[in-house]
Amino acid sequence: MKLTLVQTLLLTFLTVCYARSTKFRANDREYYDFLVNEKRENEVNAPLSSIDFTADWKETVHGELGVGRNFQINYAKSRLAAPVLVEYKFNDGPDFKSESLGDADTNGFYHKTISIPIDADKVVIWFRHERNDDKGSDYDSDYGRNYNFPINRPSIVFLKDWQEKQHGDLAPGGNFDLFYDSKRLKEGSQVVAQMKFLDDTVVDKTLQSDDSTYQTAVISIPDNAEKLVMWFYYEDSDGKKQYDSDYGKNYHFTLS
Repeated sequence: MKLTLVQTLLLTFLTVCYARSTKFRANDREYYDFLVNEKRENEVNAPLSSIDFTADWKETVHGELGVGRNFQINYAKSRLAAPVLVEYKFNDGPDFKSESLGDADTNGFYHKTISIPIDADKVVIWFRHERNDDKGSDYDSDYGRNYNFPINRPSIVFLKDWQEKQHGDLAPGGNFDLFYDSKRLKEGSQVVAQMKFLDDTVVDKTLQSDDSTYQTAVISIPDNAEKLVMWFYYEDSDGKKQYDSDYGKNYHFTLS
């Protein structure tokens, strides 16, 4: 049977796509590197997450709120008299921070960028106008309940007290932020994460240090992943690997 030019081109295209797909799935390390590079570019171009507090008394979240990341508050000046303070915390404890929103822009909004700490449980926000007539303060606090927002960007935090905290859903084809406190092994040591997503193929990821004791990475989950199993190690001065592996059981996380 003689193929037409269109059929020949289509067959060539499908053959290349199949070969590329087979190659990546036959070599999980290469497939994983491909995913990381592709998703890192998307990550860099992603806009800053934000929460809008609009004049119609609605609150809207844009993007994902994630630990170790920033988000922006956009607050309509018509909701409270100036000057306005934003007050916020990241758990159910009594401690909170209070900051001025400054001046509103020409569109009638205040803007404030806030950093979410790595050990945060959630984001709790309210607003206050301190009156100058000795009558206390006026609040925008959802009638005293405050505005509560879940941390929904996927992440796993390995805390120094040997607790592990997960936020958001871990899904094949998605990303998650990994935070590992090096005090679990040896503070300041170079930590390597090892992971399994499919069968017994092990993927290594060297973590990056920040200004704290945490070491971090953005992990891409392959779209053919069936599980997420993790453990960590560093090499001591004798070249021996010291492990954090839940006493050899490793850390298992469910994929949605």
